[in-house]
Amino acid sequence: MKINVGIIAGIIASLFCIIGSVMPWAEIKATYGTTSYYGLEGDGTLTLMFSIAIIVLLISIIFIEKPTHIRIIGLVIFLINLLVGAIAFTDMGNIYDLDTTYSYYNIQSGTGLTFISLGAIILFFASIYFIAGNHKKTTSQKSFSNSKSNRYCPDCGRSIPFDASFCPFCGNDFNNVKKENFTKQIKKEMEKI
Repeated sequence: MKINVGIIAGIIASLFCIIGSVMPWAEIKATYGTTSYYGLEGDGTLTLMFSIAIIVLLISIIFIEKPTHIRIIGLVIFLINLLVGAIAFTDMGNIYDLDTTYSYYNIQSGTGLTFISLGAIILFFASIYFIAGNHKKTTSQKSFSNSKSNRYCPDCGRSIPFDASFCPFCGNDFNNVKKENFTKQIKKEMEKI
């Protein structure tokens, strides 16, 4: 698989989450001064680790050929991203609750949580991209699908030209098939037409 929109968007979103993990998550203003609460002082450690794991999974997708494996990784990214988003949005809610509870403090959500929230939203769509399988249709696959004389590779199940001597997707060599098996396969394909 080649690098595509889903991988690029996912890596950029994960970088947003990593940057957000080390930035201030809350600012507390009181009469005596202002202090910041940084992400790595609490839940930011989790979002940082989850975001690094997501980048590793996204990079692994580049080297994976099977669409089912890509979908499984997309699902894992989706689930990890749910945790990242839940942490960010829960902490934003907690900051809001604290701000309304203590009137003598002014507590605001920091830029770190904003970065993580934005990254989680982008990651949501990137992971859906992989789960939905939009990544697997290449130009060569589309041209094979439009041809009327196709057959299916017995190894990977993808549509290939009828006269192909090997599968361009999984590399299955049809020249090594015994003549009688090849004849049976041709008859099955002819029955489908």
